[in-house]
Amino acid sequence: MNIFTLYFCFFMSSKIKSALYHYGIISQVPDILYLVSLARSQVIRTPLGTISIHHIDPSFFYGYRKNRDGLLIATQEKALIDFLYLYPAKSCLFKALPEIELPERFSISKARRFISRINSRRRRSMVSNLFDKIINTRRR
Repeated sequence: MNIFTLYFCFFMSSKIKSALYHYGIISQVPDILYLVSLARSQVIRTPLGTISIHHIDPSFFYGYRKNRDGLLIATQEKALIDFLYLYPAKSCLFKALPEIELPERFSISKARRFISRINSRRRRSMVSNLFDKIINTRRR
C-alpha cells in the first residue's frame, strides 16, 4: 500500500469506534483505529498503531462531516449504525459492543433514518433489531 492509498483511506473513511468514543457513547479508548471505507477490508500495522479498514457498501457511505483536521468523522448516530452494520463481518470484531451510553443529544429518529437507507432488507432488519435492543436496554 502506498502513501497515496493510505491517505485516501484516511480521508475517505469514518472512524467507527473512535467516533463512538469521541461522542461519549463508549468509554473505552480504542487501541485500534477502525475505519469504514469504500476500499477493500484490510488491516494495516504501522509503528504508530494498527488501522483496521472495513468495506461498506457505497450506497451507505454518507453521514460524515469533516473534523478540525479535515478528516471525515461519522455523526454519533451514523457511527453507531455503522458499527451495527458491520456486525456480521467475518472478522467478528463487531460482535460485541462495549457498554454504551447514548448522549443526551443522540437522535433515535436520525439513527432510524440511517437504518431505513440500508439497501439490503436482511441487513436492514438485522441492524434495526440490534438497535432496538440497545434502545430497550437504555430505557430500563
